[in-house]
Amino acid sequence: AELTLPADYKGESYVIGASAFEGNNTITSITIGNSVTSIGNKAFYYCDGLTSVTIGNSVTSIGNYAFYYCENLADVYCLATNVPSTNSNAFDSSYIKNMKLHVPEEVIDSYKTTAPWNSFGNIVAIIVEKPKCAAPVIEYYNGELVIECETVGAEFFTDVTCSDIKKFNTYRINF
Repeated sequence: AELTLPADYKGESYVIGASAFEGNNTITSITIGNSVTSIGNKAFYYCDGLTSVTIGNSVTSIGNYAFYYCENLADVYCLATNVPSTNSNAFDSSYIKNMKLHVPEEVIDSYKTTAPWNSFGNIVAIIVEKPKCAAPVIEYYNGELVIECETVGAEFFTDVTCSDIKKFNTYRINF
């Protein structure tokens, strides 16, 4: 079974308590919401059906033996840009050398140099693709080139220079 923990609890951040899911072998994947700040000792102890874990970006600490004997765990996605603190025993008996750790691209080096994260067999970057502007509006108004986009979060780049604009004698530039 797939388990997704809520992003928050009554609008607040929360922790996963000690032994919260201990011995539950029916969970195959878990997504830990972005408002979880800590994963308690033995939280997923002996969850041997677990194959994938996504740790939200607000987790700052992981308790002792949190993922102990999760022998089928293959992929851990840790979205935190500050490497969560944990003891070396957090993944004991879980074949960490066979696991793939997926982390934000901008902090991959921090994970590669911090124990026990650096013990993962393969550490790869999560590359977040920025949304592309669906229909950019480009106008020349009051001496300024204005580029607008209604796509939320979209970034756009241009190589248009002032000399390019001077080539045109109209207010519209067609690309």
